[in-house]
Amino acid sequence: MTTFRKLPALLGIAFIVCTASSKHSWGQTQTLTAFYTAPVVSMAPMWIAKEAGFFKKQGLDVRLVFIASGPLGTTAILSGEVDVGIIGGFAPTRAITGGAKGLVIIGQSKNRMTGAIVGKKEIGSVQDLKGKRLGIDRVGSES
Repeated sequence: MTTFRKLPALLGIAFIVCTASSKHSWGQTQTLTAFYTAPVVSMAPMWIAKEAGFFKKQGLDVRLVFIASGPLGTTAILSGEVDVGIIGGFAPTRAITGGAKGLVIIGQSKNRMTGAIVGKKEIGSVQDLKGKRLGIDRVGSES
């Protein structure tokens, strides 16, 4: 499925997540804190819904924040600092399999978990990494 064909489904997921997590009556404006963990197209439904006024039409006052990593985003959900977010799948999956309670993965914007190893031209396979130095941007991150 192309990215543009996925957009309505992603917007639907964002809407459902935001309205389903509401704890107030429908007659009042409800405040929600939503987050995203990377400025990429697959996380754009939150921005689109906010900019297009979809949240306001449903009586939601959504504060959209950037949290710079999946593990930090997962921690923010578990601690109650945020209500909902668009996040890569690895960090919340790791938390759930580690025993985290109260964390639910509602949908995925891609049809599979994605990842890539990026390196020098002479490294053509995972086996070529043996004995090499590897780097990450932070402990527990997806990169």
